[in-house]
Amino acid sequence: MRNKLVRTMIGTTLVALVGFGGFASAMELKEEKGFNGSYTQFNYHEVEGKVKSLSKNKMVVSFPFGGSRTYKITKNTRIEDYGLKLKRGVLVEVEANGKTAQSIDTERTIDSHGIIVSDSKKQMKIKYRGITKSFTKAAHYYLDRDGYRGSLKGVPVEIKLDRNFKLLSAEIDDD
Repeated sequence: MRNKLVRTMIGTTLVALVGFGGFASAMELKEEKGFNGSYTQFNYHEVEGKVKSLSKNKMVVSFPFGGSRTYKITKNTRIEDYGLKLKRGVLVEVEANGKTAQSIDTERTIDSHGIIVSDSKKQMKIKYRGITKSFTKAAHYYLDRDGYRGSLKGVPVEIKLDRNFKLLSAEIDDD
């Protein structure tokens, strides 16, 4: 009887740990998938973009590859804008649950990624989720090839953009 009770307790503990591990993995997957991920259990996502409009209880964020989304700001929304005040035209990182912003952080630059379509002296065309966008290179633009010596066309890249969505830097993503 005692052995059966011990085995039941160990089994229950393992099931609980595996269940929590699955929940944590789902949350990590949610963060990686980002805005356009489709989930049935969670509606959490992180996005980076520019504040298009702002009022006391809502904010519209535009994205580098086009489109925008409206987020509700509540009394529980955490806003970190110590170095750069939250206002129209400022870059932000938003953590949201559905259409409600849970956290808003102001940023000086934002990061994105995609596939290089073409590269010239003044512009780089990048494709992301079927959308091709041309980004103008900033005055101090830098390309980190990370040892890569081939053609840039079709190569995955991580980019850093300023508040005007100008390309500050690009890094070949060979991972």
